[in-house]
Amino acid sequence: AEAALEAEGLEMALEDGRPALESLLEECAAAAAEAEQAKSAAARRSDAIARQEEENEQLLRGAEEEYRMVLTELEESRAGLVQASESAVEMGEQMKRARLGHGQQLQAVKQGGQALQTALADCSFERQECAVELARAQAIV
Repeated sequence: AEAALEAEGLEMALEDGRPALESLLEECAAAAAEAEQAKSAAARRSDAIARQEEENEQLLRGAEEEYRMVLTELEESRAGLVQASESAVEMGEQMKRARLGHGQQLQAVKQGGQALQTALADCSFERQECAVELARAQAIV
């Protein structure tokens, strides 16, 4: 009888605790569903982050390649500029030499012109002397 009473007390305690247990079970199920949703959202975020990291790596690789190409172009341009500068210096030197040579030629032409004028003056003087001698010879004849 005591055992039956105790069993009846336990049964009542179970009946009294059942709504709390059912509520706890529902809360656990809701928490599990919420945890699954959070896990799914975290997986999606993780995938999105992985995709973004891959995009960033691709952009970085592209930027590095672009940088290398621009650097190569810059080096080629610099080499061309150095070559053009050296060529301009050489042309300047050639112009100086040509100017000096032209100056020397001009000086030689001036000297030749002066010599020619002197020779013409001498010829003119000699011609006049010849004309005077010819006139004397004609007068004697």
